[in-house]
Amino acid sequence: MTRPPSVPPRPSDPAPAGGKSNTGIIIGIVIAVVIIVAAVVAILLTQGSGDDDVADVELQEGSGPSNQQEPIDPAAATQETAAVQIDGSPLPELADPGNDPAVGMQAPSLVGESFDGSVVEIVPDGQLKAVAFLAHWCPHCQKEVPEMVELIEKGNWPADVAFYAVATGTDEGQPNYPPSEWMATEGLTARVMVDDENSAAAQAYGLPGFPYWVFLDGDNKVVARVSGEIGQEGLQQYLDELSDAGATTTTAAQ
Repeated sequence: MTRPPSVPPRPSDPAPAGGKSNTGIIIGIVIAVVIIVAAVVAILLTQGSGDDDVADVELQEGSGPSNQQEPIDPAAATQETAAVQIDGSPLPELADPGNDPAVGMQAPSLVGESFDGSVVEIVPDGQLKAVAFLAHWCPHCQKEVPEMVELIEKGNWPADVAFYAVATGTDEGQPNYPPSEWMATEGLTARVMVDDENSAAAQAYGLPGFPYWVFLDGDNKVVARVSGEIGQEGLQQYLDELSDAGATTTTAAQ
């Protein structure tokens, strides 16, 4: 956790002199073997190609975040920080994920912008959400983002959970700047909100260090929070638990 701041066939024996009929038989056998071998190779190649096609289709048809979008286009970036409207009481700073008083609390609504100036909202909209607060200079964030991307590419991200990333702690004087280029290079497909120069959004969500995850239900109430690298396995567990909780809530409401 980073705190802010094959063998060729042997040649046949020569036929006895004057044995024309034997020579013809041998030639016929060789031709037949060649045809059989060619047929077997063709079948194997076809089966291999088919397996690859199936794998590609399975990957393309895999689930992903409900709000998944195309990777960021750094050429379209017009800003790396922007003002964020915060509505609601701030969450206490996370100290112990196993005993987090913020669980069940209403998280503040965030209305801000992405790198290209488009509006991004993290508000009570009935959608389950996983929100990752990331800093471009944080080495742990730089390790965690490829894990997020790979999880999505494998098709293992629950389709009912939206994915938001907040680019925060942004500092032009720190390494790996700007964050828009970093996230674009990694192929991040989250909906990205940029925080302001004072990291107000991150502070409102009780950030203790980077990377920082906040998992919210459809009413924007906190289901879980965790800070530091959790990798694919850890992230998968939190996402599955959030998705299961959302399904249970929906069933109970019906």
